[in-house]
Amino acid sequence: MNAKRTALHIVHGYNEPFLSLSNQYSRALQSDGWRVITVYLSGAPDTAIRQKTIADEVIFFDASDKKMKGLKLGLMTRVSKLIQQHRVTLLIAQRYKPLYLALLGSVGSNIPVIGVAHAFGVLKNRARRCLLRLFQNRLLMVGVSEAVTQDMQRCDTVLRKQALHNCIDSDVLETKLLPRMTAREKLALRDEEFVFANVGRLHDDKDQSTLIRAFAHIAAEAPQAKLLLIGKGKREARYRALIEELQLQDRIILTGALPDAATLFSAFDCYVSSSDREPFGIVLTEAMLARVPVISTDCGGAPEVLGEHALYFASGDDKTLAAQMLSMLRKTPEQQRQLGEQLYQRLQQQFSFPPFRERLLAAVARVVAQR
Repeated sequence: MNAKRTALHIVHGYNEPFLSLSNQYSRALQSDGWRVITVYLSGAPDTAIRQKTIADEVIFFDASDKKMKGLKLGLMTRVSKLIQQHRVTLLIAQRYKPLYLALLGSVGSNIPVIGVAHAFGVLKNRARRCLLRLFQNRLLMVGVSEAVTQDMQRCDTVLRKQALHNCIDSDVLETKLLPRMTAREKLALRDEEFVFANVGRLHDDKDQSTLIRAFAHIAAEAPQAKLLLIGKGKREARYRALIEELQLQDRIILTGALPDAATLFSAFDCYVSSSDREPFGIVLTEAMLARVPVISTDCGGAPEVLGEHALYFASGDDKTLAAQMLSMLRKTPEQQRQLGEQLYQRLQQQFSFPPFRERLLAAVARVVAQR
């Protein structure tokens, strides 16, 4: 293999979804003949993670929180040595700290860099913008959605940017989905129950409180409905108190975090995303893969992912959400099935690996040509 085609892929850590997302980048690069070295900045060396990581070589920096702060000179030196040792010709950085290290670790070179923005506000900081502009000739910023990309553009009009939507490995994940009845048994759900579900951190930005209040509005009218919240977080106690206040302990179930949650989506009748500003929403693609109809907030990257095949409501609007939940309940089983099938087809066409591979390799060609 040509030694000049080596990519150094710097990832903040291997917690999900970043392990799976970074694997898709590496897989796409390898399919085009690149040798890929993946560096995890944080996280102790782990044999299982090494085996799960798609890369020709995996390196764990195991950086402490202290080392990840400030100028990060020690980490910068390690990155620089890797670039020289492996004659790296492309740098890909997931999130800002890896991007900072990729750029400063390659000072004096002409190595193209792709910086991946996974959240809103990445370019809000003026000092950060000034630093990145020093490398504008060899830097391409990509957002995981058009919404994230437009957010970057509003903050900065100098840096080159483009959207590069995330994807999931649908071929592999689909084989892991449990049959509906098996998934329901694992979650202690009865077949006749209509299950609304939400998967994610119990946190303010996921705004499950709006979902809980919306369910309270429909509970009396829809006695067959249940709400399942899968995840843990700092708002769990508050949400449990709210559920108790609404006297819905037997109708709204908090399961805690489930490591195999992605295999259980077949148990759901409708997935509800209440996030106030989702940059992309990998969990939405997991619902689409399971052919589950979706109700979502109409902000962030969610409309890009779901298109016209979902029901929407404004963030924080529990009354409109309740109306959309009733609308879903009133659809016939065939109408619900069609919604799920349309979302599944959209996933395969836009957010599976083949279209992602094409988009990433086009971005690589662009940054290499324009440096």
